[in-house]
Amino acid sequence: MGSRKLGEFLGFTITISIGIFGVLLLLVLLFTAGFIWLPSERNGIEFFALAVTAAGTLGGSFYVGESLRRGQDEQIKREAFGLIARWNSPDLFHARSASFKALQLYDQSGDKAVRELLDKDELVAANVRHVLNFLEEVAIAIRVGYADETILADAFAGLVLRCFRTYQSWIAEHRSNTKRQKMWIELEGLYKRWEDR
Repeated sequence: MGSRKLGEFLGFTITISIGIFGVLLLLVLLFTAGFIWLPSERNGIEFFALAVTAAGTLGGSFYVGESLRRGQDEQIKREAFGLIARWNSPDLFHARSASFKALQLYDQSGDKAVRELLDKDELVAANVRHVLNFLEEVAIAIRVGYADETILADAFAGLVLRCFRTYQSWIAEHRSNTKRQKMWIELEGLYKRWEDR
């Protein structure tokens, strides 16, 4: 088990440069020496020590806050790349393949041909639902701030737009048949937001 770094607390790291650490150590030594060797000036030394402590506490709070914000930004980016990696994983091969087949059919023959394919081939329909569920997850991750929208838009905007256009009438029919009007509603919202990209 490795040793923890100076400044690593609760899963995030606060880096303290050698220069800042040296200045802080020097101040502590100067105040301690002044307090010991200049007893007549103790009130003034205490005041300056408290003032420096207060300034250091405020500065440290801002520093910790900024470190936390940067850590959160990095986490949001990591989550976005995690979604991209999941999309490209072998686990989604069949879902991607079936959806691509339906997308090509839409380009060649239009909406009616896609609906007929999905109605007669349950395996393709199940894989398309899997793709739509994945894109719904992407939309939710963006809406709640769990994953970086810019990165995900670069990766998925074309797919979101193409999928929603291709499956839009099938989605409406599916909502009506299942009485679940909010099915893939986050995906629809994301489609509307990214439509003008």
